[in-house]
Amino acid sequence: MQFDDDYTAFFIRHNSRLEYVSERVKKTMDETVQALLDFFTSIPATAIAMSQGGDHIGGEGIKSDKGMVGGQHNPSLRRKCMNSWICDSEKPFAFTGHMNEDVSAYVLHGLRGHLFFTVIQSQLIQLPTQVTAGGMSDLYLSAGTYVKSFYTVMQAPSCTKIGTMGDPRGGQYRIHHKINWHNAAPKILREQWRKPR
Repeated sequence: MQFDDDYTAFFIRHNSRLEYVSERVKKTMDETVQALLDFFTSIPATAIAMSQGGDHIGGEGIKSDKGMVGGQHNPSLRRKCMNSWICDSEKPFAFTGHMNEDVSAYVLHGLRGHLFFTVIQSQLIQLPTQVTAGGMSDLYLSAGTYVKSFYTVMQAPSCTKIGTMGDPRGGQYRIHHKINWHNAAPKILREQWRKPR
């Protein structure tokens, strides 16, 4: 399990009754991590991650193409993996590029059938990007988010483009990658469903 060093808190976003909540993890971090590890080892994923603040914009009823798993909307998972990583050293995968390498990893390997998920029930809280000194902030500020996002566009032009993200009410936008999940997630059927020759 890999974490960055800029987290300020962890939250549970669904309780035991599957209700959408915002409960800060104070004394149960070991149990939270163990639940994530148990889930990871029970599925054929290459990696999973905890959700971030942007994954919860819209609240309980949010639906997006990021949540499409097997052609169905899954409110528990999103087809991405960023920031925190739970993975297996026996199933290695590569990070490519100098920036946006987490996005490039889940997109490129996802194109080849690997599964990367964000688990919506758990959330990490981190310091705002490009505000805190050190880490990648200095590089992002000097090169700009266009360059950062374009690393993934160069590697996966069939499903990635440059777009914007932000708050339309406040008019605060920044350049960011946009992923077309219809093109990024292959439609692979299990062998049992293959038509006989």
